[in-house]
Amino acid sequence: MADGKMAGAYMNNNTNILIILLALFMGFVGTAECGVTIKVRAINPLEEEAPVTIHYPLPAGIAAEDVIGKRIMRGKGPSTPADFQINFDEGEKVYFVDDQMTLAPKEIIVLEIEAKDVWTVPQKTIDEFKSQAESLVKMQPQEEGGEEAGPDPVAVKLKDEIFRQLMQVVEAQKASSITQVGVQGHIDAYQKNREILQQVSMDLAMLHNMTSAQEVSQEGESSQGINEVRPQSQTPSSAVQDAPAPAVTEPAPAPVAKPSVADKLKSLFRWK
Repeated sequence: MADGKMAGAYMNNNTNILIILLALFMGFVGTAECGVTIKVRAINPLEEEAPVTIHYPLPAGIAAEDVIGKRIMRGKGPSTPADFQINFDEGEKVYFVDDQMTLAPKEIIVLEIEAKDVWTVPQKTIDEFKSQAESLVKMQPQEEGGEEAGPDPVAVKLKDEIFRQLMQVVEAQKASSITQVGVQGHIDAYQKNREILQQVSMDLAMLHNMTSAQEVSQEGESSQGINEVRPQSQTPSSAVQDAPAPAVTEPAPAPVAKPSVADKLKSLFRWK
């Protein structure tokens, strides 16, 4: 009882602060047809009308442009469209429901913010990564005679690893929907998937470098083969007698060996 009296005195003197705290700890997120719905509950525990300042943080990752609907529900009535403020807090680096309103005695209101589910990797992104990997592996230089060279085994292995990581993202998303693991679990899974996609981007860059190195190597070998054979012109004997002594030429450089798979990997990873 002593605690109740202290709480009552606190409410009378600090009505706005108490209602803000209630709103902060009673918000939750549920699934919606086209995203998620954040619900913020505010309560006026007093026997008199009271002004309320609601300052509730939206889950990390949601921006103002991701909000697609705002509603308010008073008492037991249905929710109706509303136009409460959503502002960015520079200190916290997140968006907040940030509004002021007046609540009737003992009134409970619920603010609903419908937003896009920004914690899901679109299937289009997965497909684009796969397409890039497939295209890079197929970009093989042609051998002499116009025959297409076979795929580089190292490039094929790297592509397979990229596909494995992308499948890992897909499976993780299936197992981490909001209805299965809750909001925080859904967000945590998304953060892990983002780390995997960053690795996929690095692997794609490596695959691109490998393909570029192969093209440069093939071009160098082709130009060297053309310069090796030089036809000699038939000069009359009189011209030979009058002509100055030929200049001493340097011997032709030795053919450059085609880089091995180990050489390619060494060129990609330069340790300092």
